Amino acid sequence: MYLLMDMEGVPSDKKESLIGKWMTMSLITGHYQSSPDSVVVKDYNEIKAAGMEHYLSQIEELRMNEEFYEAVLPERFAATSVRTAPYLAYLAAQTASGTCSLYSDTDRIGDLYADKTESYQILPKAYLEKCGFKTREIYGQVGNITYISKAVKGIVRRKSPQDYHALLLKHLSEEQIQASLEANDIPAEIFEAEQDNVPEILAARRRAMAGKIKKYYEDL
Repeated sequence: MYLLMDMEGVPSDKKESLIGKWMTMSLITGHYQSSPDSVVVKDYNEIKAAGMEHYLSQIEELRMNEEFYEAVLPERFAATSVRTAPYLAYLAAQTASGTCSLYSDTDRIGDLYADKTESYQILPKAYLEKCGFKTREIYGQVGNITYISKAVKGIVRRKSPQDYHALLLKHLSEEQIQASLEANDIPAEIFEAEQDNVPEILAARRRAMAGKIKKYYEDL
C-alpha cells in the first residue's frame, strides 16, 4: 500500500495519515478476518484503480457509519479477551492521547501496557458475583477492564468502587477522580454500581470506548 501511494505521488504526511487510518479500520471492522488472502488481492486492485484515499473513503461509508460506532463497535467490547483487535485499537487511542491510568496523573496507559502491566477489573469479579453476575461475559468483558498503577492497586484491589472511594479521597480530590474516570471512559455512576444498574454502566463504558476510537480515527 505504501508503494502504491508512492506511485500515486501521495505526500509523506498524507501517507502516514492514511496508513494509520487503514490499520485502525482493519482492527475495528475485522477487515481481514474473513478470507484475508482474497481481501488483500481486492484491496490491491481497488487501491491501484481508484487510489488509497478514495478506496478507504468507500470502506468508511459502507462500514463505519454512526450505527457502527454506536452499536456494532461497542458490542465488540463485550468480548472477554484483552487481545481482541478492537481493544488493541482502543489502547492505541489512549496511548496516542497520553491518557493516564485510572486514578493517576503520572502513570500513562501506554507505558503500563509496554511494561506488560496486568490489566484490572473496574468492577471486581467478587463484587459482581455478590450482585448476581457470575458469568465471565460480565466480569471478564473488556468493557470492564482498565489499567492501574501498582500504587493505585494497593488502594482499590479486591474492593468495590463504593468501598474504595473514600480511600481515594485521601490521595485525590473529587474533581481529580471524576476527571480520571472521564479520561478512561468510565461512567461516574461506577461508584453507585449495584445489581440493577451494572449492565447499563458497562454498556455506557463500551459506548464511550467506541467514541474515543472514533475521535482518534478522525484525528489521524
